[in-house]
Amino acid sequence: GDATCDAMAVEERSAETVAPGTTVNHDSALRCTNAPSSGVYTFTVAIENLATSEAGIVIDRLRLTHTTPRPGGQGPEATGSTTDLPLSLAPGASGEVTVSGTYTLVTTGVRQHANLHFCLSGTAAESGEPFALGVNAFISGGGSDDDAQARGMPAGPPAIADVQLDVRAARATVTWSTDQPASGVVFYRAEGDDEDRTARGELCAATQQHQVEIGGLDPTTAYTFSISSRGITGAAAATARASFVTPRAQVFLPVLQP
Repeated sequence: GDATCDAMAVEERSAETVAPGTTVNHDSALRCTNAPSSGVYTFTVAIENLATSEAGIVIDRLRLTHTTPRPGGQGPEATGSTTDLPLSLAPGASGEVTVSGTYTLVTTGVRQHANLHFCLSGTAAESGEPFALGVNAFISGGGSDDDAQARGMPAGPPAIADVQLDVRAARATVTWSTDQPASGVVFYRAEGDDEDRTARGELCAATQQHQVEIGGLDPTTAYTFSISSRGITGAAAATARASFVTPRAQVFLPVLQP
């Protein structure tokens, strides 16, 4: 059976807008049940660059970012790697990345778990804009169930709060908090533009305090923006669009020496 976690089942697929006009579907959560307390695992992530996308993508890095749950502050030990990168996908193309490694379960209550959180990162082929895809592997011992909280995971999408803006002539800094570890991205556009641009925090970072810098803005221009945060279970939340206006650029005159 699944004793060595070499047949992990896909639990969830996610769609990510990785660059303006470019959307990627990928397996974002996989699960192995009835696993021994330690061993090896293998899973395959199917990735599709949708045919409606305007540009190709290149995925060139996989990293294991963190493990949960963390009873007493101690998370499960694990390794993970792949030999399938770089992976280039034109619009409409699909590919796969197989990940394998070792794990050790930790006990939460009467159950054992090891939740491994990965970051697949790359760039949009034309713009060079960086992006990241989160992948979660849930490994559980015998008798485990499907409830996220029973697996030591937060239930539902993150709640976004405490949104603050610091707006300058050529940039804006957006900060906010979430009630669970999550990644963060800001979608923004100048009023009158047809498509959003994106600004991100650290790729695949799972944090509750977020800060994203938006650069290259025009002075005295109105912009709209929204925030999206995706939790470590793959559930995402977004804010309603808000607006800001950049001030006039400051002009510094040279000081003439007598």
